[in-house]
Amino acid sequence: MLFINYCGKIIPADTAIEAADNRGLKYGEGVFETLLFENGKTSFFEDHYSRLRKGMELLLLDSKVLADAEKLLQEIRALLEKNNQSSAKVRLQVYRGEGRTQVESPTYYNITTAPAPDAATKKGLRLTFYKDANKSIDNFSNLKHCNYLCYAMGMKHAVSNRSEEHTSELQ
Repeated sequence: MLFINYCGKIIPADTAIEAADNRGLKYGEGVFETLLFENGKTSFFEDHYSRLRKGMELLLLDSKVLADAEKLLQEIRALLEKNNQSSAKVRLQVYRGEGRTQVESPTYYNITTAPAPDAATKKGLRLTFYKDANKSIDNFSNLKHCNYLCYAMGMKHAVSNRSEEHTSELQ
């Protein structure tokens, strides 16, 4: 059985955790980071953590959530241990919860893990261009925010243009 960390608690990954009026789901009000842990260690943690915190600040998410970088690392390591993974892709997601307005909505987070790509199976990249989505340049353009639509559609485009053997590791 696989587990996730939901707001500091390790629970089974198949547990339903979000209400239907969750603003992160409805409006994409959230940010995320993906880190690669190998043998329980990661590179560039401070950079990922800093970008996550800046995104939280820009989206006016509660700054007390994930305020302690060392505690976050402990939570990640505990989840890796619970999932019996020494190497994994770790996704940190922080988002606004249920509520009619941003002011009354709590801030939630979750941490998920997935098997790390095996170095022996990594393939080269074959590039393709997806012209149906152009990102705007504004204060939100550098965020890894929860609206992933242009990237998801770009991946579908790459697969349909016979790049599928090169894109499986990117998902």
